[in-house]
Amino acid sequence: MELVLIVDDSNVDRFIAKSLVHSTNRVKSSSLQPSGFSALEYLTKSCENENIYLWPDMILLDVGMPVIDGYTFIQEYVKFCNERRKKTVLIILTIDGKSPEIQKYIDDGIVSMYIQKPFKHKHMQEIIKLYLDVRVQTPVDQT
Repeated sequence: MELVLIVDDSNVDRFIAKSLVHSTNRVKSSSLQPSGFSALEYLTKSCENENIYLWPDMILLDVGMPVIDGYTFIQEYVKFCNERRKKTVLIILTIDGKSPEIQKYIDDGIVSMYIQKPFKHKHMQEIIKLYLDVRVQTPVDQT
């Protein structure tokens, strides 16, 4: 996996997520974004750039952020680079548990899963099992 985009307004939660992601030794880099707004800016630049490796393979998204929360982020996210977006694993991080809105995004195939905070090593192991191991075995069409 080339890149994980971590979107969370908490410095501590971003640090923990980055540490857990890199502890797998399966991620080459991560981009830390402190808000939904900065994450949308990042994705806009990635869509405009032909270097596909700048587009994240996975997004860890906190839903409880000020200004542009995770739900608003998702409404904008679905408008991006359709082919790239479909290959991205989007995981919601929340303190509240699964809401009907999160379940709808999962049912629609936009969100891969949700994790109730605090984000822990066992969650990263589950992500590897469900998504990373599958991606390694599945060739990606580079056309």
